[in-house]
Amino acid sequence: MTRTGGRLVASAVAGALTVLALSPRGCAWLAWVALVPLFAALAGATRREAVGCAVAYTMTFALGGLEPWFARATSAYFGIALGWTVVLTAVPLAVLAVAHGSILGAVLAARPRPGPWDVVWCGAVWTCWETLRVFVIPYYPAAFLGLSQHATIPVLQLASLTGVAGVTFVIVAFNVGVASLLSSASRRRRAAAALTGLALAAGTVGWGALRVARAGDPEPGGPRIVAIDIDAPERSASTLERYLASSAEPAATHPALLVWPESALAADVEHDRPTWTALDAFVATHGTALLAGGPGSARRDGRGPARFNSAHLLSPGHGMQSYHKRGLVPFAERWPAILGAPPADLTSLDAGEEATVFPLGDSAFGVLICFEITDAAGARDLARGGARFIVNITNDAWFAASARPPHLPWAAVRAVETGLPVVRAANAGVSGVFDRFGRQVAFSRPRGGPAVLAANVPPSAPSLYARRGDLFLAACVVAVLAGLASSGGSTPRRTHRRSPA
Repeated sequence: MTRTGGRLVASAVAGALTVLALSPRGCAWLAWVALVPLFAALAGATRREAVGCAVAYTMTFALGGLEPWFARATSAYFGIALGWTVVLTAVPLAVLAVAHGSILGAVLAARPRPGPWDVVWCGAVWTCWETLRVFVIPYYPAAFLGLSQHATIPVLQLASLTGVAGVTFVIVAFNVGVASLLSSASRRRRAAAALTGLALAAGTVGWGALRVARAGDPEPGGPRIVAIDIDAPERSASTLERYLASSAEPAATHPALLVWPESALAADVEHDRPTWTALDAFVATHGTALLAGGPGSARRDGRGPARFNSAHLLSPGHGMQSYHKRGLVPFAERWPAILGAPPADLTSLDAGEEATVFPLGDSAFGVLICFEITDAAGARDLARGGARFIVNITNDAWFAASARPPHLPWAAVRAVETGLPVVRAANAGVSGVFDRFGRQVAFSRPRGGPAVLAANVPPSAPSLYARRGDLFLAACVVAVLAGLASSGGSTPRRTHRRSPA
């Protein structure tokens, strides 16, 4: 095998290890060494080789880690045969992998020599690159390396200061430090790089462990929430009668809030009188507020009605308030106009405009619907608006064939980032409550029938990241630009000794 071929193989191995690190198989520890083969392969590589290595990495990661759940979910949502769906989704993912890999490789070709600055700069580059990818379809909600640590509570605490970007930065820096030990640089430089990566990782773990230890065990005492999952794998099984029947007994305990997941309602409660009458009577009888996901609409001047994916809060004696989903999923909820009319069974929705915060007695909460939990800015909006916890309503029926919904780990990450507990209420999936340290304090999942999640919401404490936003990410951008400026656009070249002849 040629030297270039060996570099490409090593990069593909790094992609496979990243897939395992982000999988639900409990291999989060692999993230700390997953990128070592890639950065070892990049040492001394030409610009062309660096781009090739990065593309080999992104191609392996996209087709091995993203395509399985992406194709299955797309097949279930649009009712297309899985074989055709693989063809329709694999090709665009491969094209995006080439584009993303080319960008990453072109930048990393200008990396400094092994040492502390190389460790920091590569960590900053990777952090910026991950963030850049979320602006392009399919937004890669499960592709952040820092997300691999969603259940590693001490490491995850860094997100309260830096967002998940900081977690990615430390992981990558550690990988670069380890990979430096395999380079041909001087012993002094290799040792300095390795110690830099180790110091960042050890500092993160130590500080996070201390933060959690000071907090003690999860504290109850907040409003009592009950979430109902009737386990409806298909739209036809999600009926108002089933939700009312499954909710009667839990509502009799008088929780502060009863939650039905995304798509629980088939009709717009504001404009469908039978639905409104049934829900209003239920809320009045039990004296409990009800939050339910379903369609919503509003009139627009001269443009016809706007249609939304909404969350409706019905409160005894206070009528109804609604939140309209702001972050729509392309193709599934918003059909691109450039592709003409949407399929017959798909309604292109409108995006809401307000980050609604609902009052709930002495508390308040905001709602993120389904994949909105992957949006850090949306969660910060709720924290700044006075929410004391976040409710994430979602429909996991589309991911029944997947080992885990790709946006599930984000509930723990958003809780740490904002300092607000997150209540995840799912249909046909995992419901749970996460405290502000990302610890799961309640859990439910349907086992052949309806499931009920009942828990008190832990206390909140808005984090530095919730108040200040992406300052760390901005610092990473500055570091990347400084590194590129100092390199002068030069690329590493292989040196060859001239023959004595």
